Amino acid sequence: MAAEPKSILDYIESKKGEYLKLLPELEEKQKKTSEEGVEYYKSYKGVKTLMSKMIKEARVGDVYRTFSIDNPESYEIARERVFSQIKPIMKDKKIITKGIFSEKTRYKPTKDSRMQKKYLSFSLPPNTSILGKNIAIVSWEEEPSGILIHSKEIAKQYADFFDALWKVSKK
Repeated sequence: MAAEPKSILDYIESKKGEYLKLLPELEEKQKKTSEEGVEYYKSYKGVKTLMSKMIKEARVGDVYRTFSIDNPESYEIARERVFSQIKPIMKDKKIITKGIFSEKTRYKPTKDSRMQKKYLSFSLPPNTSILGKNIAIVSWEEEPSGILIHSKEIAKQYADFFDALWKVSKK
């Protein structure tokens, strides 16, 4: 014997009600997933785009934390070709900048240097920057390349790690 046509409609309505109860939670999960992800960039222009995007998403007064480049030659090239061009954007947004550097790259600060610097005598992780919910990890060897990670939780873990090392670093 077949079910009454009206009972099928009642079943559909009850399932619709269950779905509508779950809808806000599903939308929140979708929003969170769309806000997280990873992007890959290659070349000096690509890394400059990565850094610009990271800074563009930052809010006024955010703290930019960076583990600087370990290799002095790569540091100078990156400073000239990428960082000098994004520095004015960071200044305009009043982004607080903190960097942990290797003793190998210690140099006399320039007149317009805004970055608070500290130094460590041991090797640092690859050039890593944390700003807001973003983490950039860049390799400057041969052709530069980098990844931009969008994740509030991972950014917090990196920021906490940076802050712990900041406390034991030397001026």
